[in-house]
Amino acid sequence: MNDLRKQGEIYRKQVVELQKKVAEFNSPPPVEDLAGLEDKVKLFGNYMNRSYNARRSWSLELSWSQVFCCIAPYLETVPTDTYVRSVLTDAAFALCGWEQSHGDGPVLDDQMFRTIALQLKALNLVNTQYAETTTGGKALFWSITPTGQRLMIQRRTVRKTPEPAEGELKQRS
Repeated sequence: MNDLRKQGEIYRKQVVELQKKVAEFNSPPPVEDLAGLEDKVKLFGNYMNRSYNARRSWSLELSWSQVFCCIAPYLETVPTDTYVRSVLTDAAFALCGWEQSHGDGPVLDDQMFRTIALQLKALNLVNTQYAETTTGGKALFWSITPTGQRLMIQRRTVRKTPEPAEGELKQRS
């Protein structure tokens, strides 16, 4: 019995070590000098210009935090990669201020979108995973991490405006 107990203890230690190695393997690799949330990135793509009836370029500089905040609320439903790209493209194009007067059909550069996915993954804000769709095919799905969940709540919630002091009310009236 004692030999079995000792052997069980050896196996438990091996399991703990293997679990550590699996966790290490599954975590994103550390990246030196990784751009942070307030660092800027230039998003770019093209759109159909109504005036010239031709495709034109658009670009917009945002912080990584702003990029994430454009898509974060949509990630709770575990959307497809295509849907996330569409949401981000529409949000970025709208922030350019061009959609009303200049054009339609904005497209975000594919390489830029792939970089965004990797960066948000490296910042531990999102996860991406291929899974089966309801129609039986496979698609890439996005989800928000607990770190992303906290950041979304911090950055996307509406704060109460402070009540003016009594003296300030009298000055206004």
